[in-house]
Amino acid sequence: MYSKVIVDCDAGIDDALAILFALASREVDCKAITTVSGNVDVFQSTENVLKILELTNLNELPPVARGSKYPLSGTVMEARSTHGKDGLGNTFLPPPKIKAASFNAINLIIEILNRENNVILVAIGPLTNIAKVIDMIEHKKEARNSIKEIIIMGGVLNLSGGLRELKEFNISSDIDAASRVFASPIEKRLVSLDITSQVFLEKIHIVHFKKFKSRLAAFIVDILSFAFNYNRIFRKIEGIFIHDAVVLGIAMDNNLGRFKGLNLKVDTEFERGRILEIKGKPNMQVCIGFERKKFLELFIDRLDFIIDKGRN
Repeated sequence: MYSKVIVDCDAGIDDALAILFALASREVDCKAITTVSGNVDVFQSTENVLKILELTNLNELPPVARGSKYPLSGTVMEARSTHGKDGLGNTFLPPPKIKAASFNAINLIIEILNRENNVILVAIGPLTNIAKVIDMIEHKKEARNSIKEIIIMGGVLNLSGGLRELKEFNISSDIDAASRVFASPIEKRLVSLDITSQVFLEKIHIVHFKKFKSRLAAFIVDILSFAFNYNRIFRKIEGIFIHDAVVLGIAMDNNLGRFKGLNLKVDTEFERGRILEIKGKPNMQVCIGFERKKFLELFIDRLDFIIDKGRN
């Protein structure tokens, strides 16, 4: 059994790892990768996805389409300090030979929804593209019903009381888009920083990937090393967060996460970008527990596989 997914991303370091994880996994049929401004602008994000795909040396690659340059409201936010000037740990890979689709991400997503069913939208960047898709298919029952669910990486619920920051980049980058997606009747699951911050790679994993001799392996080592050094210097953490890959893991295997129904909204007025629980019927399933060890074993195994398959 496999999941049909469209990955909507802003192509930073953890997005890159999530994409590789998806492409390496037989449980996932990646129908497309779409891009949005976030960690880097949408043009850099699109180029980064194409670079990553080219490194895999796979014969069959999903189509890539460029999405929203600007949020629905507010100003563009970027996170190049965290992800590097190029969004990929300052690896500065050569321009890709493969090209993105000539039409935009929203059109590509809707085209896929018109011909496929049970599609999971995996949203690992700001929710601008997803909000636009929801608006465009509001009165198109067939396309709307083709979405099995939207799995969102974002937000902070402070489930354990251990997180000091109560806002998160993906939600805060386009608060109005997030609000629209949260309010949509489409089935949704949320994987917040409460969960993804519990999952990280360590220096031993960088050493592990150094065993392979290929361009893809060297790229993985480089982006992991950049993230490790950033976290050690600025966050005083000896580890690498792989937030987006965690969400892909849940799209692949429902048993990795435990979920609880909650009624959530995005605050668009007072504490803009903060997620609030409100009274009423649950509007999404929220991840409250995660099989960290099982996931990490699967993640490393699949990255080993795609490195070995694309060895050059």
